[in-house]
Amino acid sequence: MLASEDSGTAEAPVIYQAKSGEMPILHGGVRITAWRLISDSQLRDKLDPSVRDRVLQADLKTLGVAHWGDATALRRQPELFVNGEPQTLARWPNEGFVQTGEILGKET
Repeated sequence: MLASEDSGTAEAPVIYQAKSGEMPILHGGVRITAWRLISDSQLRDKLDPSVRDRVLQADLKTLGVAHWGDATALRRQPELFVNGEPQTLARWPNEGFVQTGEILGKET
């Protein structure tokens, strides 16, 4: 685990680099191992029967994950990798935007 003390100082910074011809890979984040089928029957029933037994959930709080980023902020968006491959996070609509109604109140 790298921390601020692993950076050196302004006068003597620590530089990490790969051996010649090799690609460095830094791994971070939390390994999620407690995947299970969706336990909430009402939620499961909303899913198409063809995928009900393929949609999994994990309780991130039990793994110590309290802050998972901000989907609207650059460089702070949550990420999910499966077998080293980045996954597309769920969103709605899948493409484009949804038009909402009039904004009510003073706070937008």
